[in-house]
Amino acid sequence: MKMPHLFLWVLIATLLFVSQQVFAIQSMIQQAQNGAVFEKVASIKSHGGSLVTSTVVDREIVYSGDRNGVVVATSFIGVKELWVVPVVASTQASRSVTAMAVSMDGVLLAVATECGDLMILDAKSGRVLRRNMPVNGLVMTSMSISSDDSMIAAGDQSGTLMLWTSDLTEYQVMGIHDWSINDVRFVSERYLLVADSKSVKIWDVENFGVNRVIVDRDEFGGDGLWISELGYSNSLDFFVVTSNTQMIVFDIRAGNVLARFRSPNDQPLMHSQIIDSDTKVIATDRSGAVLTWDIATGQFLGAMNAFSMSAVSGLRPIKGSYFLLTGLKLDVFGSIFLPVIEIWQLGNSTLEGVSDDRSSY
Repeated sequence: MKMPHLFLWVLIATLLFVSQQVFAIQSMIQQAQNGAVFEKVASIKSHGGSLVTSTVVDREIVYSGDRNGVVVATSFIGVKELWVVPVVASTQASRSVTAMAVSMDGVLLAVATECGDLMILDAKSGRVLRRNMPVNGLVMTSMSISSDDSMIAAGDQSGTLMLWTSDLTEYQVMGIHDWSINDVRFVSERYLLVADSKSVKIWDVENFGVNRVIVDRDEFGGDGLWISELGYSNSLDFFVVTSNTQMIVFDIRAGNVLARFRSPNDQPLMHSQIIDSDTKVIATDRSGAVLTWDIATGQFLGAMNAFSMSAVSGLRPIKGSYFLLTGLKLDVFGSIFLPVIEIWQLGNSTLEGVSDDRSSY
């Protein structure tokens, strides 16, 4: 009497799996007709099924931190796990990794956690080299390491911008923004690009002051301004910022607008990055879709409808037209949300060799 029930469950599972595959193929064909072809290259499992809260990419390595305070290094060439390091004691109530940054030479990995810790890891082995005690009790939301590895800049939820020596023995408060700092990036040894929820500013590290404001409320028409993180060109000469349904590419040196885009379906845009040798911009929207435009022509090239993910929590560029997505995805039965890291390709490219063309400000 049990065999018919078993057969029925097997049949339902098979039908669900086949329907998902058919949907994926139809979606791929649709993108080809739109002029943009998305192809999944690899999937990386989260450690222990824990939600990924922060990622950073360096050459062929993905560093991911999760809500249990575990940092994992994975080579996406062959999807090989290189090391796993718990950076927060399991007895801590708040353990999430909130921000990470890797040095330009790929030697150091800076990690911040929800309990306020800041630590430096050997990026090759995962060994903790230095650790400091929490400074102000607030969560660091973004970090960046200077090109000579001498300084670490960090912003937190209170809007405080801090500058550390890379040995974590000294720190200074550079200044305070009115809103939570969501993105910090060294664009040269002297200048920092800092985004809070309502503006993007260039800070002078030597003089501890704002050099100029690049983006404010007026740039987006005066309404609905809410900035999350920024996307950068390989050379760090320009960046992309989203707010609500708008997206703008700015020239950092000149401080002017290179291109403007708007969501074609009026869905709020969440994350954005510049890829494909700085010729295209990609963005995710609130529905989980990934969209792409040509920067030079402003042409909308197409969209990928959620790639079975229900929520995209992170978007990172890799080499060429490759990019990384983190988020939640339904399992094959359509009943459980699983945390995933996926690597996708827009058009045709190769992952052989990685260049790091970063000019000074």
